[in-house]
Amino acid sequence: MVPVEGGTFTMGAVTGPANQMLAHQVTLSSYSIGQTEVTQELWLAVMGTNPSRYTGNLQRPVERVS
Repeated sequence: MVPVEGGTFTMGAVTGPANQMLAHQVTLSSYSIGQTEVTQELWLAVMGTNPSRYTGNLQRPVERVS
């Protein structure tokens, strides 16, 4: 795991299409994130299922998870 320091930043746009989110401040707390993708093999070993669409090689990153 790699530590990521929290902070505040501006997200969105000052000008742009009407469907674009207006600029606003976002604050994130500090957190940790995996340094590499989680393989389908590791996900399967821990969770017992493989939700990935692109199977056939368990060394591929797992996808379709949140």
